[in-house]
Amino acid sequence: MIRFGIHRREQCSSTPGPVARLLHGHRVSYRLLQSPTLPTAADTAIFDNIVYDLRLANGVYTTTWSGRFRDFDAWLTAHLRRLFPADRALRVEEWGASDAATSADWLPVLHVTFRA
Repeated sequence: MIRFGIHRREQCSSTPGPVARLLHGHRVSYRLLQSPTLPTAADTAIFDNIVYDLRLANGVYTTTWSGRFRDFDAWLTAHLRRLFPADRALRVEEWGASDAATSADWLPVLHVTFRA
């Protein structure tokens, strides 16, 4: 059986040409989402490209990407700075985390302002 789609890292591209789009279609092996403990920039780019328009089993699209809350993170951190002293330890929890990328993006911003 012939299956078209993206199955290897070298097939991933954020700007595929017309031939690549024709050959690979919209099928993507989710094994490509596996990355090492310390992902490279290429690992992150592949993850972001696949997850950006990932459709879940219930029909909902995830539509996510790294840094999507960058402006909100800065605003919220400034608001927390007004409410709490810098030497205060904050307990921050993200209850709806799927891959915790949003939390991981915000953590360095919080570390600059509040003690770890």
